[in-house]
Amino acid sequence: MSSDKMREEFEKAVLNSELLPCNSIVKPEGSDDYSSVLTGVAWLSWQISRAALCVELPKQWFDDDLECDLMVANRVLDALDDAGVRYK
Repeated sequence: MSSDKMREEFEKAVLNSELLPCNSIVKPEGSDDYSSVLTGVAWLSWQISRAALCVELPKQWFDDDLECDLMVANRVLDALDDAGVRYK
């Protein structure tokens, strides 16, 4: 996930949360840092939590007829479930 996408998701979560005021995502012009120290700490925590998430996917195999690598979808979903990852 790109850093821009991650920040977008974080800011959306802040706006949908009652824990931080919506104006806490304000950044001084020309800066990537948030004006609010609390929001800055929350942003750092958000990044660390996302970086820590690593799911070991099941083994894949090469299908000669399709000429591509394949995985069983249920095994991928099981791996995500085991890691506690939510998905749609």
